[in-house]
This record gives sequence, structure tokens and C-alpha cells, in this order.
Amino acid sequence: MSGPPLSEQTDLETIQAESEQQTLPQQEKVFRVASRVRAKLHNLPDPTNPPLGFVPGKGYDAVFPFIRLPHLTPNLNGDWVQFGMPDLEPN
Repeated sequence: MSGPPLSEQTDLETIQAESEQQTLPQQEKVFRVASRVRAKLHNLPDPTNPPLGFVPGKGYDAVFPFIRLPHLTPNLNGDWVQFGMPDLEPN
């Protein structure tokens, strides 16, 4: 099997050479958000005003204080866990 015909190959080479010589247009560094996209962003939080109860550096600790719970260890009968029915076969 041979490659493409010679005329197609030369055409591809000329297109390749022309595309390498073309310069890209200058693009501004500023990007804008379209108004229809901005209308959909109304439910995002405002980064300048924290939510109610949020304290920077402490989070929500003033509203939801940390509660230390004891370590709970279930009373096992051997290696089996029973759920209140000792007369039934353990799971």
C-alpha cells in the first residue's frame, strides 16, 4: 500500500508551510462574562461578606460548638453482634 498521491502530498506540504508562517491575532488579556451567564450566577456566595455565623479563622464554631463524645465500644458476645434478640441465631 502506498501513501497519498504525490499531488495531494505536495498540497499538504504547502498548506503546512503556509500555516506555520501565519501569525496569530493579538488577544486582549481581559475576559468578560456575558450578561446571560452573569444572570445565572446569582446564587453564588459573596466573597466579601461571609455568611451569617461564620467567623474568619474559626469557621462556624460559635454557632456549632465542638462536642467531645466518649469512645463507644459495643459489648460483644465473643465475635458476634446481637441486636436485642438473644434467642435467635447471631448474624
